[in-house]
Amino acid sequence: MGDKMPNIVTTNMMIKEKAKLLLELFANRRDIYAVQWCDGEKHGYRAVRDRLTVERVEKHIRGEITLAFYALGKNSKAKWMAIDADTTKIGEFEEIIGRYKELNLPRPIMEFSGRRGYHYIFLLDKPVAGWKAKALGEAITKKHEVFPKGSESSSDTSSPGSCLKIPLGVHQVSQECSVLVNRHFEKIDNPWERLRNVKKIDISDYQSLLGRKKRNSKGTATDFEIGVLRPCTEKALKGGAKLGARNTMGHIICCELRRLGLSKKEAGVALSCWDLRNEKRLGKKELYKILESAYSGDQYKYSCSRLKKTLECVGRENCRFIQEVRRKKKEREKS
Repeated sequence: MGDKMPNIVTTNMMIKEKAKLLLELFANRRDIYAVQWCDGEKHGYRAVRDRLTVERVEKHIRGEITLAFYALGKNSKAKWMAIDADTTKIGEFEEIIGRYKELNLPRPIMEFSGRRGYHYIFLLDKPVAGWKAKALGEAITKKHEVFPKGSESSSDTSSPGSCLKIPLGVHQVSQECSVLVNRHFEKIDNPWERLRNVKKIDISDYQSLLGRKKRNSKGTATDFEIGVLRPCTEKALKGGAKLGARNTMGHIICCELRRLGLSKKEAGVALSCWDLRNEKRLGKKELYKILESAYSGDQYKYSCSRLKKTLECVGRENCRFIQEVRRKKKEREKS
């Protein structure tokens, strides 16, 4: 399905115009982006804390690098919502199509990722709160990944949240270019024209699908809504654990990563890297048990007082998580 190299002459648009169009449609923030990498069997995305420029996006179009944009802006708002259907089952693709048609949503941008599976990208007519974009996606499907995964991001670049590979670039694993497809999953010959003319969603037309943002009894931000990794957990991830603390620390790490919206697979990779730093490794079987415990059933939330029993606290005044909670509370008080 995918092309070996990007086709940058599909319309009369110059490459700079194409790069600007991708930025306009998909870039929720310009102070951080991600680059896809592949080293043998290992692959993933690396955060780059630098200015996202037109020139960098041009490199993506030419196939020199592969970019992914973060699903939320610094203000926790999203320009788009995407469904990542990482499957080869035609029936599941048809379910997604049938559901968004049933909800009277406009046809999304449909993209073959370049390796396996498809992305369904719904553009919004203006940036909306992350929780609304997420809720809209979950109204369509609960089987597949929805972006944004979380409802909040940090105002700095410490915890930008989830990212999605942007269209019309080379997948670093397969070395094939992603392509836009039509309703019948056939390649579109004029993808740039499709991007320029895609119909956007007015979220106010779909309020009945969104429900309400989750709050605790006092109406303040819950832990799940704070898109910042706790410094104590970050330190634990980097430093490993001593004998006697490994299982508890591993469970804390997994619960924290789940809170931030990481998938079980992504948390498993982080947990395996953490295990390499432990005084003595737990091994695959024990790590699997920890991961299953953290990701099964309702999300378990650790209080700061509970975390202090296992992790090293940096102090309330130095804690980015606490600072973000305070900032969110002030925002709500003003509104």
